[in-house]
Amino acid sequence: MLPDWLASLPDEITEQLRGISEELTLRDSKPIFDEGSPADKLYIVSAGYARLFRVQKDGSEVTLLTLPPGEIFGEAALEEDAYYCVFSESLLPSRVLAFEGGALRRLQRNSRELRFAMLRALAGRLERSLQQYKDIRFSVVVQRIARLLLEHKKPGRRGVEVNLSHRQIGYMVGVQRDTASRALSSMALSGLIENNYRNIVVLDEEKLRKLADF
Repeated sequence: MLPDWLASLPDEITEQLRGISEELTLRDSKPIFDEGSPADKLYIVSAGYARLFRVQKDGSEVTLLTLPPGEIFGEAALEEDAYYCVFSESLLPSRVLAFEGGALRRLQRNSRELRFAMLRALAGRLERSLQQYKDIRFSVVVQRIARLLLEHKKPGRRGVEVNLSHRQIGYMVGVQRDTASRALSSMALSGLIENNYRNIVVLDEEKLRKLADF
């Protein structure tokens, strides 16, 4: 079954897309393609997830993207004589649509609507991936700031206090002041700290320690 962003194309195009694709049912952790192998198919996740990753020299794996239903991958198949630059496998029991690369390229050349649909899908994936990276990075920043607060806490007039400015905290964890301020605000909204200028009061040290993973 075609995803909505393809199914909405003219009937003539969707009929041809169905004719050059097959749905694959995959068990958990089933390899889809290897880095360096010829890029002969483009894929779209129908159900479950696909994982894109690289393998380090020491054999460890680095996950680059985890793709939910509707996401496109293996786009190297849109180029002639191309090779996949990452590894891919299913994550959980999954289904993926596999499109024959050569036939898809020919269909794209004759269909402006299909070219634009593919570009929008790839641009959307990039935007979502950047947001995911920002979310992960922000979570790491919050954890690092929680650790910093615990390391610099001391008894004060209002309880357990940390006498550092947002700018100083940002410098100490390696982020911009506004990023540090956003992290501190989120911690204050969660009731972990009272966030003041050059003075932070720890309200819930136990939860702060859990956040810091101490």
